Amino acid sequence: KNFRMNKIMEKQLIKQTEKIENLHKDGFKIIQDGKRFKFGIDAVLLADFAKARKTEYVIDLGTGTGIIPILMAADKKGGSFSALEIQKESVDMAKRSVLLNNLQEKITVIHGDIKNAGTIFPAQCADSVTCNPPYICGQADVQQNESIAIARHELLCSLEDVVYAAKYLLKPQGRFYIIHRPERLADLLILLAKHNVNPKRMRFVQPYTDSAPTMILVEARKAMKPQLSIEKPLVIYKEKGEYTEEVSAIYGKSSGTDQKKQKKSAAAWRSVFLRTGALFTYHYAYLCLHLTQKVPLPLARKQRLLPLYQERGHQERMRSCGAPHYVLFL
Repeated sequence: KNFRMNKIMEKQLIKQTEKIENLHKDGFKIIQDGKRFKFGIDAVLLADFAKARKTEYVIDLGTGTGIIPILMAADKKGGSFSALEIQKESVDMAKRSVLLNNLQEKITVIHGDIKNAGTIFPAQCADSVTCNPPYICGQADVQQNESIAIARHELLCSLEDVVYAAKYLLKPQGRFYIIHRPERLADLLILLAKHNVNPKRMRFVQPYTDSAPTMILVEARKAMKPQLSIEKPLVIYKEKGEYTEEVSAIYGKSSGTDQKKQKKSAAAWRSVFLRTGALFTYHYAYLCLHLTQKVPLPLARKQRLLPLYQERGHQERMRSCGAPHYVLFL
């Protein structure tokens, strides 16, 4: 009977071009529209990377259809959430997804602009802020779907708008979680240093063990001293079409034993810090800031960041690399 009632409710909540996707986490689901921007693995990884205690208040900037607060709620992270989104259609879908998961007492979806966060929220109100921002700086293809263009390109907000909003919203020592592309790392470090939201934890994401990173996860803390920990890379695929055990666990598709092993492994690697890389990477941000004042930013973007990974013993040399020992840049 309950199953039948749930199916009736689902049909009432979705529109003609929409469908309901299973999130594989305690029955949680989300409404998606095939004609609009749909969440990807980056949002899933950011929700897993972010931390929030059960009593804490979290704000998600540019929430889209609400995927990050819904996933965090499914993982029992955070006490309450506000999800800010500028596109009306996405706000409507996010609200219906919240209702679908019976999270209306936990998640509040707000229609608004990141640049106007100061008029929507009080200052220093959030324990954590999350954001999966537009990655591409510059104009989009005029023929591209408007919803997709806004989500992928910095048309309605810039990376600095996001960092400034996070600084305004966070309590002192509050946590800011963001995912971006490696080629924008210099920009991100410059802006974090400029607004005194200092990077504390970083993790590169790469498709395969022998691939270059395609994404980077960053945790920064407001008004905290710089001391950066770089975690071992997150590898997405064992081989084409097959997730690694860690990514399968993040998606909630692996066994409980596998999840316990992954958590234990992750906890062990969180204790590994750079020897000289913490200050080195932080000074790198200031070097970039200095260079951008002297030369055009595109020149500074040509710098190359190269982590040097430690070997983890003779038997594991052919396996995936561990946490970085040092960071070189040119």
